Amino acid sequence: MPRNAKRLFGQGVRAARVKSGMSQEKLAEKARVHINYISLLERGQRNPSLDICMKLADALGVSPAVFFAKFEPQKPRPK
Repeated sequence: MPRNAKRLFGQGVRAARVKSGMSQEKLAEKARVHINYISLLERGQRNPSLDICMKLADALGVSPAVFFAKFEPQKPRPK
């Protein structure tokens, strides 16, 4: 897993939220999570569970895959 995985995930959430025209407050309300949690996620300071990923995707009307769009495959380590 990339060292910056939480940050990349947060960028994906933010991009999907902004694209939908939704505020952090509205997303938090629709996903039934605290607004501070959304802020922390978007800043890469929380490691969300699969349940949270699904709640966010449902609230935004997107596939959870969009949150991972900025991830790139890891190159194999030389042996």
